[in-house]
Amino acid sequence: MEVVLAMMLAAIVIGMAYTGFGLMSRLYGEYRKKNLAYADVQLLRQALQRDVEKAALLHLEERQLTFSTDTAGGLPEQLRYQWTADQLLRSTALGQDTFRLKGLQLQAFFEGRAALEGLADRLELRFVQDSVAMQMSIHKNYDSKSLFNKKEEQWNP
Repeated sequence: MEVVLAMMLAAIVIGMAYTGFGLMSRLYGEYRKKNLAYADVQLLRQALQRDVEKAALLHLEERQLTFSTDTAGGLPEQLRYQWTADQLLRSTALGQDTFRLKGLQLQAFFEGRAALEGLADRLELRFVQDSVAMQMSIHKNYDSKSLFNKKEEQWNP
């Protein structure tokens, strides 16, 4: 009788441990998946912030953002970002990076006003990540030399 009771208690404890392990394993898998998705968003933020800081000028065209650089800018040549509703594509002469973002909307501003084309000093990205609406804002501080050279190019093509 004691052996049967001990086996029954052992079976209950083993069943609880197995159920707990399965639950923790599933929760860890979901946690890991979310962290990887947020890590991709953080990588995008770091790359975009780094590119914006190194660029002399940000120029917006239809669904494309180009980064002009001076000789000491340190940016790869021909750097540009293009976007659709589901992805942001970073292109350089050496290759491309693709960031998958659901419902991506990119809006550019210059001196506080929305800019559909031309110079931009602030970028706002809105997208959905794991059913959560997210917003990312990147700011560019221009020096007067870059802006003056841009105006000079417009006046003397």
